[in-house]
Amino acid sequence: MPVPSITRLTALAVLATMISACSRSVSPSELPGTYVMNRGQAADTIFVRSDGTYLRRLVLPGEAPVSDTGQWQLEPVAGEERIVFAKLRAKWPGLREESPPGYWPVRTVLGAGGQVRLPVDEDLGWAYVRLP
Repeated sequence: MPVPSITRLTALAVLATMISACSRSVSPSELPGTYVMNRGQAADTIFVRSDGTYLRRLVLPGEAPVSDTGQWQLEPVAGEERIVFAKLRAKWPGLREESPPGYWPVRTVLGAGGQVRLPVDEDLGWAYVRLP
């Protein structure tokens, strides 16, 4: 029986390597664009502009629209570059209350197909995805 567990561990190591090779950090020039939330029933869009500003429009069913505007920049956080949105309200599914505007540092990921993503909850697959 030890041989199958070694084979299983090898397979997991190869899979992990392949997954990490399929994504990389995004350069600042790749960030501007329109990002839409890939899940849920809300219309949730972030417009990342090349001048360092953003606009987020969020419309939850049955609620008044919410807009946030502010600055964004790349900063090193926990050893990796993250895009940091200033004055963004954290309001996503699962949060019962809207937080006051603050700073949201988020990883930037470029997938194998060249799709830029801003993950919100990687375990559940929630992410802002840049439109082509």
